[in-house]
Amino acid sequence: MGCDGGTIPKRHELVRTKKKPEEKDKKADLAWKWQYCALSNQILKEPIVSCELGRLYNKDAVIEYLLDKDPANKLVKMNHIKGLKDIHVLVLHKNQDWERRAEKGDGYIDTHYAKYICPVAGIEMNGTYKFSYLLPCKCVLSERALKQVRGNKCPSCSKEYSKENDIINLNAAEEEEDILREKMEARKEAAKNERKRSKKDKKSNHLKNNSEPAVDEVKEKDEPSTSKVNGHKTTSSRNSKLGSSHSSDTVKNLTANNTVQGAKHKLKEEKIFQTEAFKSLFTSHSSAKRAKDKNGHWITYNPYHYAG
Repeated sequence: MGCDGGTIPKRHELVRTKKKPEEKDKKADLAWKWQYCALSNQILKEPIVSCELGRLYNKDAVIEYLLDKDPANKLVKMNHIKGLKDIHVLVLHKNQDWERRAEKGDGYIDTHYAKYICPVAGIEMNGTYKFSYLLPCKCVLSERALKQVRGNKCPSCSKEYSKENDIINLNAAEEEEDILREKMEARKEAAKNERKRSKKDKKSNHLKNNSEPAVDEVKEKDEPSTSKVNGHKTTSSRNSKLGSSHSSDTVKNLTANNTVQGAKHKLKEEKIFQTEAFKSLFTSHSSAKRAKDKNGHWITYNPYHYAG
């Protein structure tokens, strides 16, 4: 019947208890995050990009996702990526030990080696230590290196950055990811306001340049001017309203017409054409008429050509 022969049953053998849920292996989860794309679940290959939440992707996978217009294939975790401007190509430093490994034939592939390391501290980027990248230069550095190096310049490329807003933690925890999301939204809102402000400034400068004429032009438009053409005074008043202007060709034509009209008036008033000297210039004058014996004949072409 059991329980004979001196055996002592234990509690878990007699009482049914609720099984604990299986826990995820943290080391395996970290290794997956640092070696595989968060979108396609493929091994990370250069160029490697990251969003402002610190997730790692293959660039070609992100491009294929953005080109796919089917709403059924859209993922909730990718809502913050609307275009290529929302991802950044990371500047990574390769591990020399990884490059010297044997990957052909029967060579042993040690997955514990990381492909990339921190160029300052020499720490492998395998998930054991925290790594971050800087927004201005996209350099990937370990948290230890950023804490040890003083100042606000990147220790790898010497580019300035802000310690409050320009450091993005890679594969951050959920709590840190919420903070990164808030900072990302604040940066997007600030960039949007900056674009609106720049457009407004350009528009105001354009209107200002078009609405403010030169000082001489303002004087000429506001004050009436009198000019004397061929002895006659002509008064012209220019419109001072903005936007009313004449082209240079039109002004030249008006000036030429005014000159011709003034000359005609002058000729009529002085009656130059009635003088004998003026009449003698034309063939209709009596002095230009020839006698019959001096008229032209069939040899001469010009009837007024004759031998004197």
